[in-house]
Amino acid sequence: MPGGNFAANFPGSKIRGPGRAGGIQISLFWQRIRHYFQPANLEIAFKGSAPDSHSKAEMDLLRKEVTFIPDPAVKIDLNERRIITAGGVTYDFDKAIIATGAEAAPDMAPGLKQGALNFHTSPRNAEAIWQALRCSQKARLGRP
Repeated sequence: MPGGNFAANFPGSKIRGPGRAGGIQISLFWQRIRHYFQPANLEIAFKGSAPDSHSKAEMDLLRKEVTFIPDPAVKIDLNERRIITAGGVTYDFDKAIIATGAEAAPDMAPGLKQGALNFHTSPRNAEAIWQALRCSQKARLGRP
């Protein structure tokens, strides 16, 4: 989640004294267990770098004060101060930071998803660009 790690880690870096020992709990709710470094999609698309070489376990990117919950929040009830996850688990909270991130939506432009490749959407799509470029270059040079 772009920004989710930062949003979870930042308060954890500021907790000092008694809060660190107990009382304060920081949780990150997210469906992916691997984090892909999005700027590396350029390396994948145009240099043929392997997508998995630019990923880490989400948990490895979080401070020890942060609990990773691999179950995304699907409902946040601000009045009741509850988070409900996709798995149906309810968590109570005192304060919440909501980091929605940004996601490409090629479906919003008719024909874009079917007629274009976009390295912004995922490492796998960046890899598809690399393969398309290689095939295009081979065809131009008359190679199979």
